[in-house]
Amino acid sequence: MAPRNIQVAFRCYGSDWGMHRGHGSRRIDWMIDGINLNKDNVIFVIDSTISKEYRTALKSKYQTYDAYTLTMSNKRWHRFLEYWQPKHFVSYNDFHPRHRERNKIFREHGVQSWFYSHSVNLPKEGYLPWKNLHYDHLVLWNETDAAQFDGPFCQKHILGPLFSSQVPQTVVAVFDSTWEHYPEGCQDKFFADLYEVLDANPGVIMLFKPKHKMPSIWFERPHKNFYTLPEWIEPGLVIACADLTIAIYGASPAIEAHATGRKAFWYDPFNAGDELVHLKFNAPPITPADRFRELLLK
Repeated sequence: MAPRNIQVAFRCYGSDWGMHRGHGSRRIDWMIDGINLNKDNVIFVIDSTISKEYRTALKSKYQTYDAYTLTMSNKRWHRFLEYWQPKHFVSYNDFHPRHRERNKIFREHGVQSWFYSHSVNLPKEGYLPWKNLHYDHLVLWNETDAAQFDGPFCQKHILGPLFSSQVPQTVVAVFDSTWEHYPEGCQDKFFADLYEVLDANPGVIMLFKPKHKMPSIWFERPHKNFYTLPEWIEPGLVIACADLTIAIYGASPAIEAHATGRKAFWYDPFNAGDELVHLKFNAPPITPADRFRELLLK
């Protein structure tokens, strides 16, 4: 059986960021935009022991290959290539000397190896892990990084701060209500409509301050740009952090926001005007992550 062609293989291991926000809020799948790189053209290669929770979350969303269950010799990479033929293999924090033989095997099979710097790295004189990396490509933040990272085969790509793409362009505060007389399904449609706004505007995040029970769509389809805040947070603090406040009609936070000169409106999902349709948000700029993604699509 011929190996299956795939665009990108991402290395994951036990001490990386996993599938959770936290540890700097960098998920291991931060490069997956669902369009250019998606669950059908990427695979995550498990290269160490990982928690059961991490493995379950990873396998529920993406194709995976467990390289760690095989012998730790480099034969495991030949075995991997019997099943999968990626164009690119991407990793970070992978300094162990055995990466050299692995990347040599990949190079012989036409797979480009990539190492990306996940943070700004101040000069560390004599810090050997930065030296002699055997990767085809190094993705770096700045010239300071470039001076530290070195290797006999590598091509350096200075793209800038990779995670600047995770800084939202617009923050929207969202409020529901405990009023009992909304039509059946009104609150669920309120959130479903807001999800459509998020789907169409990747540079927008919403901060939801709950007052009512959690909407069903939150359980059925959690959205990466929809954040639910603790109930005890003061609504005024959420409003102060936002560029715009949207509240289901009748909820007081929209009035409070408007009274302070901030942009705000009520939204009635069953008698909607054009409030959501005509919302205009700035398109997110081209980011270092976008440029990295473009390199991996070649």
